[in-house]
Amino acid sequence: DAPVEEIGGAYDAGVLFICDHARPALPERYGQLGLPAAQFERHIAYDIGAASLTRALAQAFGAPAILTTFSRLLIDPNRGADDPTLVMRLSDGAIIPGNAGVDGVAWIRAHPGRIKSMHLKDWAPGTKEQEKAYRVLFGEGVSPWKDLFAEAEAGGGVEYYLMEQEGSRYAELETAQRCLEIYRKMRAAG
Repeated sequence: DAPVEEIGGAYDAGVLFICDHARPALPERYGQLGLPAAQFERHIAYDIGAASLTRALAQAFGAPAILTTFSRLLIDPNRGADDPTLVMRLSDGAIIPGNAGVDGVAWIRAHPGRIKSMHLKDWAPGTKEQEKAYRVLFGEGVSPWKDLFAEAEAGGGVEYYLMEQEGSRYAELETAQRCLEIYRKMRAAG
């Protein structure tokens, strides 16, 4: 199974739509992660209605879109590699038996070709008030980006990098510029 569904469109449309929690499905080899089927009809498995909205927006704008083909219960593509919620062990009161003891980085290494896009979002222990958690700039957190880039490019199958930032100690544009500068330096040194 392909990890994403790609919808064609004009790349000069000025927008690319991304739906990272599009489906509740799992690749067959994972079964149901020890969960009853009813759990895959809930929000814990996917964003209900997001896929149809993404398709409609892509069509309306004539723009491309990328939608994941697997449930976020397997691995959440909207998380950084060291985010403790990358592979959920508990979600909205439901224990995910098939994810007990899973290391997210090890999962990426064990599944070559499955990482079509990588979400670049850093995290550091601490609070928002301390300018920690998700407020650290890309590259300032605890994620082992050098190793992740190497693994994703060597065998992971990565084609896209998507950077996200949830505020910082800087103004919005300066935050974006600083994150991009750190990314470029990291990639040049790699």
